[in-house]
Amino acid sequence: WTFLVAYGVAYVWLLREAARGRARLGLAFALLLVAVPDPGWYVIWPLALAAWDDDDAATLLSLGLCAYLLPQRLI
Repeated sequence: WTFLVAYGVAYVWLLREAARGRARLGLAFALLLVAVPDPGWYVIWPLALAAWDDDDAATLLSLGLCAYLLPQRLI
């Protein structure tokens, strides 16, 4: 339940940001991939969206996900 509540709070915050005029697509997609059991190669997509949005938080989260999954894919 803790992760579900945190996930819901994050998306409500992202919806408020989008209503104010700043849609943070890279961060929204990166948070979605954190909740998916096996994101696979989709982990690269939020990095492109974060670069498009010029969003530092989304870039760091996306790079962290890539670094976390890289050793699992190389083996």
